[in-house]
Amino acid sequence: MHWSGIARSGWAAMALIVATLTACDRSDDRARPSRAFCEAAYEYDDQVARLGPERVDEQIELVEPIAAHAPADVKADAEIFLDALRRVGDGDDSVVDDPDIEAAYERLHRRAIDGCGLFDQEPPGGL
Repeated sequence: MHWSGIARSGWAAMALIVATLTACDRSDDRARPSRAFCEAAYEYDDQVARLGPERVDEQIELVEPIAAHAPADVKADAEIFLDALRRVGDGDDSVVDDPDIEAAYERLHRRAIDGCGLFDQEPPGGL
């Protein structure tokens, strides 16, 4: 699934499941992401599937804290994804299906899944 489908259809949870199948190997030497990043990623995963394509502004609100607290290795990817959502919200469809944005989205989600154990944890209070 392309990130644009998520921005338009709210199926982020499905993309996260797909990303889980290709998650990064946990043996690398990257530090665990901050609690704030993991809580924001959990909130995004929990809420975005409920949002329809017309609710891009709410998706942006969910991604902003992810970008603000993203680990250094995916900080640029988080900013790229956030910028693309903002552009879609402003009616700019030129970013839809852009392979660079899709790749940034996938790296960011793989990092949240791998670094935060997104599917292995309780809601934010249990992180």
